Amino acid sequence: GFLRMQLAREMKLRSVPQLHFHYDESVVRGAHLSALIERAVAEDSQHPSTPEDAKE
Repeated sequence: GFLRMQLAREMKLRSVPQLHFHYDESVVRGAHLSALIERAVAEDSQHPSTPEDAKE
C-alpha cells in the first residue's frame, strides 16, 4: 500500500497497478564473474608469453 499510494500521489493517478518485487541476482552473478576474470588474468600474468602464444 504505501508505495502505491506515494506513486499515485506523485504521478496524479487515480489507480496504480499492483507492485511486485523480485530479487535481482545479477549483482551477485556479476561479482562472481569479475572474480573469475581477475583470477584468470592473475594466472595469465604468472606465465610469460612467447611469440608462439600470440598465434593461437
